Amino acid sequence: MAEEMAATTGALMALWTRVRVEVVITGKVLVVFDPDQGYRDLAAAFEMGGALADELLWVITAWNPGALEREARVNRLSQARMLLKLARAGVGFFPSKGAAEGWEEPGTAFFSPSEERAAALAKCFGQLGYYGFSHTEGFCVDAGGYFPPARLLGSGPEETTT
Repeated sequence: MAEEMAATTGALMALWTRVRVEVVITGKVLVVFDPDQGYRDLAAAFEMGGALADELLWVITAWNPGALEREARVNRLSQARMLLKLARAGVGFFPSKGAAEGWEEPGTAFFSPSEERAAALAKCFGQLGYYGFSHTEGFCVDAGGYFPPARLLGSGPEETTT
C-alpha cells in the first residue's frame, strides 16, 4: 500500500494550495501564506530572517512520508534527523507549520537561492512535496515531478503579487 501512495495526486496538489503556512522567526509567528489572507507576513519573514536578495524561503516537513500517517514519536524523530542534517550542513532554519482542513504538521523553513537542498530533503525523508516562497509569492512543488509547481493564490486583501 505504501507504494500506491508514493506519487502525488491531483487532489493532494489542490489541497497543498490551500494550506496555511506559518514560520516562526525570532519568536514571532509569521503567516507567509493563508488562502483567505494571502501573503500577510511574507515580506516580514524575508526581512526578519535576514534573507539575501537571491534567496527563496523553502518549507518542508519530515512528518508522514508518502502522505501516510505515522505515530507522532516516529515523526518527531524524523523531524529531528532533518534538523540535524541542516545543522551539520551549516544551514540556519526556523520552525514552521502547515495546516488545512482540520490537519496540521510541523515543519522546517530555511533560506537558499537553490531548490536543490529542499529537493534532496524531500527525497531523503520520503516527502511528496514542499513549498517555496519568493519575496512576493509562493508555490508548492511535487517532489516526484508528476505535476508542475502550483502557485499559491490567496483571496485575502493582504495578497501581493507582482
